Amino acid sequence: MSVKHRRWIVAAVAVAAVVAAAWWALQSAPRPLDVVAVTRGPLVQRFEEEGRTQLPRRWVLTAPIAGTLRRIDLLQGDAVKAGQLVAVIEPLQGALLDPANRTRLLAEEQAAQASMQAAQQRLAAAQADAELAARDAGRMRALGASGVVSVAALDEVEAR
Repeated sequence: MSVKHRRWIVAAVAVAAVVAAAWWALQSAPRPLDVVAVTRGPLVQRFEEEGRTQLPRRWVLTAPIAGTLRRIDLLQGDAVKAGQLVAVIEPLQGALLDPANRTRLLAEEQAAQASMQAAQQRLAAAQADAELAARDAGRMRALGASGVVSVAALDEVEAR
């Protein structure tokens, strides 16, 4: 066998090995199965759905208090006697008793306190800058009176 034929055979074997390795790597893993014995029993089905009702007409009722109106058990056309209870309004829960609202209000209070502290620090920094500028202006006025500093430099310091 010549060297040329051997190279072709080695190349063919190498290509076949690469193709076999690629095929093996791309194979999907077997899917796991649950094996259970079949038995007879009751069929139990459960579902949950959310719905929304739309009333053909909307009725507006007013009351002197805020609250939630309970479901009215009367139907259209039912007879109503004087003094009969027709509707029950449940009072609203206090907003301050709500834990989520309480947490939100506490967070707002902390944010306001932090903002106030930051403003106080900015005020203190501005006052220190103003004192420094006033001292600089006083020195420059004294130097300007003796003619050591130019009028432009004095104007710049006083503007600051």
